[in-house]
Amino acid sequence: MSVEAIIDDVLELAAYGLRSNGIKLERERLVALPDFFADPDQLHQVFMNVVLNAQQAMSGMEGERKLNVKSYRGRGTS
Repeated sequence: MSVEAIIDDVLELAAYGLRSNGIKLERERLVALPDFFADPDQLHQVFMNVVLNAQQAMSGMEGERKLNVKSYRGRGTS
């Protein structure tokens, strides 16, 4: 499974909770991420924790709340 697919699965699962808390979700793919060897279940858990932490952090905020999720490759990668 690709990293992009894992991120998409996490966002699909979290989308209802985000919407019901008034948080707008934006997903942006700047480039396609390469496949790499990792445990997909562990990556799923890490990404889900990041999204849920962001949701909790924004729960007490006033005004527009938006979670921007961007995937890109950093410098020095080929």
